[in-house]
Amino acid sequence: MANTKSLDLELSSSQNATIADASQTGLDLSEDLTIECWIKLEQTASGIGAQVTMVSKADGGAGKRFYAFYLRSADNLLGIDISDDGTANDGHFLKWKGTTAFTTTGVWYHIAVTLDLSSETCIFYVDGVAENGTVDYGTALGISLAGNDISFKVGSFQDNGTADKFFDGLIDEVRVWSDVRTPTEIDDNKAVELVGNEAGLVGYWKFNDSALDETANNNDLTLSGSPSYSADIPVWTTDYALEVTVGSFILTGITVGLLRPIINMAVSVGSFVLTGIASLLTSARKIVCSVASFTLTGITIILTKGYIMIVGVGSFVLTGISTILIKALNLICSVANFTLTGINILLKRGYTMICVVGEFILTGIIVGLLKPIINMAVSVGSFILTGIEATIEKLQFQIFIKRPNVVISESKIKVGIEKSNIYAKINGSKPITKI
Repeated sequence: MANTKSLDLELSSSQNATIADASQTGLDLSEDLTIECWIKLEQTASGIGAQVTMVSKADGGAGKRFYAFYLRSADNLLGIDISDDGTANDGHFLKWKGTTAFTTTGVWYHIAVTLDLSSETCIFYVDGVAENGTVDYGTALGISLAGNDISFKVGSFQDNGTADKFFDGLIDEVRVWSDVRTPTEIDDNKAVELVGNEAGLVGYWKFNDSALDETANNNDLTLSGSPSYSADIPVWTTDYALEVTVGSFILTGITVGLLRPIINMAVSVGSFVLTGIASLLTSARKIVCSVASFTLTGITIILTKGYIMIVGVGSFVLTGISTILIKALNLICSVANFTLTGINILLKRGYTMICVVGEFILTGIIVGLLKPIINMAVSVGSFILTGIEATIEKLQFQIFIKRPNVVISESKIKVGIEKSNIYAKINGSKPITKI
């Protein structure tokens, strides 16, 4: 069933959705946890002047704190409170905060938080992008969370038995897990409806005209204050592949806007050609996979986030194209030949740029790697930089691994690597084979 509705909660009517502790199963989390949901604010926390709560199972006034996921009134940052004995005493209680301020109303965001109790590590996620949580109060927790007899709530907190700190806006796809979801799991599934039987999922509310729990725990919520369901929902697709196993896939003179995540853009395609097209992909797992020939000509491609751009391609050529990759796990993987000519490439963050490539050539290109990469080229038969100003500001590990032939040639080439043991500056035209 597709995502069709969200839950509209109004602060002015003290609206929320709850289930009594005696009726719930699995929501008394004892160790690790992940909480995630989509939100669209009608008022910010600072505008209200109070904490805005997404999910909680706690009573602050009664000394029965447990967990609460919220937006902070002081700075609009994500926050989570965790207690192992119900108190706010040091050694039993911790507060973490994120780094992204939610100061904009009327925009859908996916938010999540994970807690690894053994290491007392908290990570927040905003639209799939991780940000480390910072401890705002407390120094330690016990080895397990104690749980309590307080009702589980979506859209409010509780003090001395009375609901407060209400959420004001739309909320959708609320999920509670009894484990730590990985960054890939969160990002890959944030815009995909789940089945409800996924491992570790203890509560899942789609709010498609009901507050029923989609898991076998049957943690069905009761609506309080008469909230309504809204047709205003996050815009995302459950389609994974754009084209799969086609003889020829051609886009000509077309504006293509793939604004939400796809797993594969083209899979097992004999020929894939884009000509005179503006293509916008905000998130993709794989753009092209197992393609005999992939050619981009006179095209502007903007990838704000992708895990694998090209996989198993016989030939991949970019000509006269401006390519911007803000974040990528692998740019190129298992490609026989990869050539960039007259192109500006900006990689703000990536893990592996080139992996298992027969030949990799950069000619007349400005390459700026502004954030850490783990590997620039891995198992590459030939890697050549010609007439390029390449600046790598931060490099975590190796530039080249298992390289039979690495050549950096031509004059006026600079390779600068800060915070690493490698540095080369070439003023002449004599090639070098090692950095």
